[in-house]
Parts: sequence; C-alpha cells; structure tokens
Amino acid sequence: MEYALDPNGPWQASNVFNNVPPSGLVYVRTVGTECMVAFPYETVALAVELAHFEATIVGTTNLLEWKTLTENDNEGFSIYRAADGVNFEKIEWVAGALNSTTPQAYQYRDVAPLFGKNYYQLSIEDVNGSSTFSDVVVVSRVEEADRFGVLALQNPVANDMLQVTFSNTTAGTFNYMIYDASGRIAIQGKDTVLEGINNFTVDVSTLSPSIYIFVATKDGIHISEKFMINY
Repeated sequence: MEYALDPNGPWQASNVFNNVPPSGLVYVRTVGTECMVAFPYETVALAVELAHFEATIVGTTNLLEWKTLTENDNEGFSIYRAADGVNFEKIEWVAGALNSTTPQAYQYRDVAPLFGKNYYQLSIEDVNGSSTFSDVVVVSRVEEADRFGVLALQNPVANDMLQVTFSNTTAGTFNYMIYDASGRIAIQGKDTVLEGINNFTVDVSTLSPSIYIFVATKDGIHISEKFMINY
C-alpha cells in the first residue's frame, strides 16, 4: 500500500506523517495502481510528550528519572515495577504538571528495589482517565544478590513471627527495616548472619493486617521482599 496527503502525490510506503494539519484526508492506494480511497483523519494531542525515561542504580536504591517536553491535561504518572518484565505492579504515583509547554523534570527513588533485575514502566494518565504507557527500562542488581539475598520469606500466620531465609557469602551484621504501605518504617533493628544459609525471625505482632516490605542492608547491599499480614 501507498499513502499520501495529496491525491497527486507524493506517495510513500509508510502510513506515518509528520507536521500535518489538525484534520484532513489521507489517500491510500495499492502500489502501482490508480485506484485510491480517501479517509478522513483528525489529530489528537498527546497528554505528554516524553523526552526520556531512565533508571540507574544509586547506592542501595534505584533512581528513576524522566522529562516531559509538553503536557496537556496530564494528571500524573503511575510507576510500575516487575521482576520478570511481564507481571508489573504499581509501586508509586507522581503528580504531573497538568498543562505545560516547557520541559518538566521528574524523579522517583525506589528505596526497596528487588534484587536481580528491576523492570520499570510509566503509566501516563490524563484528567479524563485515559492512559498511555512508556517504554520499559531495566536495571540489574544481580551481582549484589549473589553476595546477600533472600531465599524465602514466609508470611506470618498465627505466631506473629516473620521468617526470612538469607543466602550470604561473608559473616557480619545487617540492618533491617519493615515499611508499611505508605512507605513509613514500622519496625527496624539489627542482627547478624553467618556464611551460607541463615534463618532469621522478627516479631511483627504490633503490625496491622496489610502489605509490608522487608528491607535488609549489609555491606552496602540492599535487598527487599514484600509480605502480607492478613490474620
């Protein structure tokens, strides 16, 4: 197929046109024939013109940064994360500038990243409830996970104890924190681990039923795991 904005040409193989009027007709024909069909079109202003979106490892956190060139009725951005690049979960919301014709810079720091690969994507949402998705970006903390990582985490049931199994290559101490759904620290403390596989428990009897994130830091390595209290 060939496409043109003028029935007299020029014709092109691509159906993408730049710098077109707000509305008009686009002409389509089979290559090498004079038989053509005209279709009306109307351009739609994008809620956000996204200049870039990137993620980098900064210490024990993952820093997400993005910039918009223009915004039209942009309510904001939902940030999604996945460990496999497929099963994304929303982890945060960042308000937009609503309407802007000048570049706007945004950032979000993931203070409890997954060990291994972290895939991120933005959902750009306008005031009418429509949304579009950005490209997926990925950062990897694989080397850190090999040295200190969570092998298993058991959700507390009746004994009010969170059970965590670590893999660890060097003995030492680690700091741990439990964040609630709003990002506040609910419990924090310090303990020791030996070389190899370690079993660790922490009393969570003071926590209400909800979703929490267990975070541990050792020798500059930051690991995290989500768990739920539902009793």
